[in-house]
Order: sequence, then structure tokens, then C-alpha cells
Amino acid sequence: GDGGGSRGDRVPVSEVVFILCQYGVRLNGDQLRIVFNECDYREEEGDGHDSIKKGMTKSTICLSKFVSFFRGVVTDARRDVIEKVYRALDPDGEGFLRDDVIVASFSFLLSQDLVVVESEEDMLDLWEWSRDDTVSKHEFMEFHYDLSSEIDDNNEFQAFVASMWGLD
Repeated sequence: GDGGGSRGDRVPVSEVVFILCQYGVRLNGDQLRIVFNECDYREEEGDGHDSIKKGMTKSTICLSKFVSFFRGVVTDARRDVIEKVYRALDPDGEGFLRDDVIVASFSFLLSQDLVVVESEEDMLDLWEWSRDDTVSKHEFMEFHYDLSSEIDDNNEFQAFVASMWGLD
């Protein structure tokens, strides 16, 4: 992955509005402008901000920035534990993790039924945004930032991540 904003990471605003509505989130035009401006909003020719009210069929936003916007801030303590795990998994400092490292380190989750996947290949799909048989540090951090939003207590999150990777 490239850290967000790539062509594959862009989604039509109309799809985002539809999904928000499906979950009962209805935002007016001003609210949509605020959210979308934080998410690398790009107008296509002839679409313009006025089309926010019309469904925006051509304009796009960066999906990873949209998710980050709603995910919230990750505390320094949580970032530190994620960094510690990453350094343990990448002791040579290569800057990426190969699939075999992820599978070996993460496989206990499969045996414990702690993730909902049917195979190692499905598990790798959780990581392989770039589809290059590696997980970049950025991808690793983003995955854990997403996990972070699901666990309210800092100590519980830190213990979970350390345990997940066998570093407790």
C-alpha cells in the first residue's frame, strides 16, 4: 500500500452517502462537506460542491482517510505497543513483514477462533491491501489502529495486542 489516496483507495461519494444512510446516518450538505473535506475530497469536472445534495455521482474521497476520520485518535501508549510489536516481528528493520511472518505470528488466533476467517489465505486478506506478499509498516499500524477503535480501555488494548502476537 501507499498509505492512502491511491486510485484503488478512492470511492465515489455517492456510495459513501448510500452506506451512511443504510446505517441510519443522515448528514446534511454542510455536514457532508466537513467530513468529505477531511477525506481528500476530489471533485470531478462538472460535479462541484453543490452536488453533495444531489448524491455526487462523480466525486470521490479517500476511503482510508474516511475510516481514519471516524476511527478517532490513537493514543501514544497504544501507538507505542503497536510499534514494539512491529519491531519484534521485523528485527532486521526491513520495513515490511512477509506473509510467512504474519501467518506464523498470527496463527494462534485461527486456532482460538478469535478471528472470523476460514483459511490462512482469508487471514492474509485482512493485511494484503497492496497484494505484494508483504505487509508494510503503515499497513500493520493501520490494521491495529482499526482494532484500537474497538477496545475502549488502554490497558486492555495493550494487553490484547501483546497477547495476540505472543509478546505478553
